[in-house]
Amino acid sequence: MAIADALLTGTPYEVVLKEYALRYLDAGYGYLFMSWENSNSYAPLDAMQSYGSGASMRIPPVAYWFNSMEAISSATDASAITTHRTGEGVCFCRENSSNGL
Repeated sequence: MAIADALLTGTPYEVVLKEYALRYLDAGYGYLFMSWENSNSYAPLDAMQSYGSGASMRIPPVAYWFNSMEAISSATDASAITTHRTGEGVCFCRENSSNGL
């Protein structure tokens, strides 16, 4: 929902993600996402070691919104980089968006 909201309003992904996370505190976020959510910064945490599952959950609204694989890939990267500074989460999202996840 947060990514769809960001796409509809033009608000940066990280701002909307943090707003939703703070609004829905008991939504089952992982420890690392909650660390980012509770930080005083919108920058991804350097120490994030993640499977990228949260970032991959952001693919469907991005894929629905854009019309080309290039645009989907770029927007998927931007959405993943919001919380995943390491390449694993970004690569996982890129791979799955191109596979039709």
